[in-house]
Amino acid sequence: NLKALDDKADRQPAMRVGTPRELGWAATFLASPYGAFISGHTLVVDGANWQRRTLTNPPVETVRDQMGLGPFTAPEV
Repeated sequence: NLKALDDKADRQPAMRVGTPRELGWAATFLASPYGAFISGHTLVVDGANWQRRTLTNPPVETVRDQMGLGPFTAPEV
């Protein structure tokens, strides 16, 4: 369902859904000599979806922004 994929793409940090070819590239890398020293690791191939903010990981707002002070600028010397 292409509509469902488009809806999911908007919620991805990469702003798109990965292709089967991209997943294949990850598998090819692990099976190649370049991946020979990799062991015991989970390779996450999700377009940075693991970084998505949730209720348990809310967006960060700096104290300066909370106080309405804006970004820090160094004083001129």
